[in-house]
Amino acid sequence: MEILFLEDVAPNHRAGDVKEVKNGYGRNFLIPKGLATLATKGALQQAESLRAAASERRLKEAEDWQVVASELETRQVIVKMRAGPTGRLYGSVTNTMIATEISSMIERKIDRRGIRIPEPIRALGVVKLSIKLFEEVGCEIDLHVVAELDGTELFVDEEPVTIEEAIAAVDEAEEEASTEESSNAGEEDSEETSQS
Repeated sequence: MEILFLEDVAPNHRAGDVKEVKNGYGRNFLIPKGLATLATKGALQQAESLRAAASERRLKEAEDWQVVASELETRQVIVKMRAGPTGRLYGSVTNTMIATEISSMIERKIDRRGIRIPEPIRALGVVKLSIKLFEEVGCEIDLHVVAELDGTELFVDEEPVTIEEAIAAVDEAEEEASTEESSNAGEEDSEETSQS
């Protein structure tokens, strides 16, 4: 089936393009969503104006994304992950996690497919990544992978401590209390013997 694209459909189709597509793809997806129409004579006459409008729209969008890219290069992207005591992660950082974090930072949807991770990120630390925000617009980001508190940490005076440290602090407090009790008991015994 031959159709005229009314909107850009990533990655290969541009508004104004006339292409042959599979019947199911055209009838069940592109046409119902308003992304394309059948390539009739009337539709083909508007193809050039569609191309020009889409080109203008892409230029404007690229400028907007360039501003976002400049802002991202100056900010830190922080992803929290559960990690072991050696700094090794339970699992690895995915492009979906990074895209979600960036999207919440800039309040715009980022496509996870534009984030390429050259090798799996499986440890805490800082990683430099190149991301693609829009067709020709990309940037370098500093990804900070930090440990997430997983419930095994407790807060004492606003500082996180591990369960082992908390148990040691409780044991120390109990020891002090028991030595205090024994000294108090010794004083009570001496008072009783003096009274009798």
